[in-house]
This record gives sequence, C-alpha cells and structure tokens, in this order.
Amino acid sequence: SLAASVFPIIVSDPLWTLSTTLDGHVSEKKAQTKPNGLQVAMVDSIRGDGICEASSITVMNANAILLCALMGFVCQFARVLDEDIKLHQPIILLPLLERASGIGNHSYVQNFAVASLGVISNS
Repeated sequence: SLAASVFPIIVSDPLWTLSTTLDGHVSEKKAQTKPNGLQVAMVDSIRGDGICEASSITVMNANAILLCALMGFVCQFARVLDEDIKLHQPIILLPLLERASGIGNHSYVQNFAVASLGVISNS
C-alpha cells in the first residue's frame, strides 16, 4: 500500500533528527546584534567526521516548521487509514515519542508531537 512505502521515508533519520533548538550552546562571541535590534545567534558544532557547521535560530525554526508539517502529514494519513494505522504504528510511534520529549525539542514541536500521538491513538 501507499502508506507502507511512504511512512518509512517520512520518519527516516535524516528528517527526524533535524535539530530544533540550540540547546544553550550559544557562544557569547557568536551572538551579534543587528542595527535593527534583532539578535542573531550562531553556534558552531563539530560532527564526528570533523566537519564544522554553523546553526542559526532561523534554521532551527525552519526545522521545527518542517517537523510539524511532517507530523501533520502523519496525522492526515492516520485519519484516512483509521483502523489500518495500527499496522504502521511500530514505524511511526518512536519518532513521535522522541519529539514529544522536552529534551532538545522546540516547544512547538513537542506540543505538536503530543497532539499527533493523540490523533493516532484515536484512529
């Protein structure tokens, strides 16, 4: 079925491991105030392969929006599939449970994940 081929892609690691918070690692040196009074914070992180990447608040917010859109997609599928969603729950529950945690998740993502779990449990 379509759901069997779509759900594994939707809940795959590259999409669900996107960072949605800076986790308090904002460096004072990297915080800059723009002339219009907006503060832009950048944080450097080094991945396991030694590549340094810069993450900004704007990117974190974009990631949060993308994850919420993905969760909305999962909810719509759950409503359409109704009882048949139970066949796909092992695939979709873990990513939603991880995002429902307040640790390392934007509050909007966390709230959306909890609401999504409610929709799936009612299906």
